[in-house]
Amino acid sequence: MSLERVLPSGKQSEFDIGWLGGCLRDYKLKMQNLFQTMLIGLAVLTSQADVVVVNEITPSKAESAWLEIDWETDLWEARKEAARTDKPIYLWEMDGHPLGCV
Repeated sequence: MSLERVLPSGKQSEFDIGWLGGCLRDYKLKMQNLFQTMLIGLAVLTSQADVVVVNEITPSKAESAWLEIDWETDLWEARKEAARTDKPIYLWEMDGHPLGCV
């Protein structure tokens, strides 16, 4: 006796009759649950990995201290400020195109 049933399309189905069908149906549900659990776990791990990566590449307070300096972009204004406060000028200059040295 076969536990398979022929569907109107001509295909055989083993998921809807008999004890074998019940076992396969349970197996299919378990596999779906396992797959969903894996996807959820992967999403959680990915979000945790993102946090780790962001923490690794974000500069520390000491590394970004130069951002707190009031940089002057006008050399003439910088010269006047240096003369008034009796401080040196730190000139950061480069040649070429600002989006890539040529």
